[in-house]
Amino acid sequence: MKADIFTLCDAATISLDGKLNILGSYDTIWAAEAPVTMPLCCLAAKLRFMPDEEGAKSTRLSFIDSDGKSIIQPIEGTITVQVPAPESSASLPLTWMAQQLTLPDFGEYAVVLTVDGQESNAPLYVKQLPSQQS
Repeated sequence: MKADIFTLCDAATISLDGKLNILGSYDTIWAAEAPVTMPLCCLAAKLRFMPDEEGAKSTRLSFIDSDGKSIIQPIEGTITVQVPAPESSASLPLTWMAQQLTLPDFGEYAVVLTVDGQESNAPLYVKQLPSQQS
């Protein structure tokens, strides 16, 4: 498995023809104070699989802090991969959305997607805005 796309964004959808639509990709949030609550946080991914990777795959999505602790309950599931002949690979678009996600401190976080033991991750940096002096 290879992640062709793996990003946090403002919005993500998958159209009926399988096209992944991404709006506002980012890896940094600026805030005056912590904790920071994000009204909406989305993840967009396009995973690529080879023919020898076909079949059911277990998945786990985690959002972790810099100490490796989950800040939300991990989401587990299953996906099925099929590579249609005569293609040499197949892509699978995925999206995930969280509302009112609270990031307790400034620092580095990560979204980690594990598919049958293989990890893809996207960092998220929460930084304090510089103070404004009059």
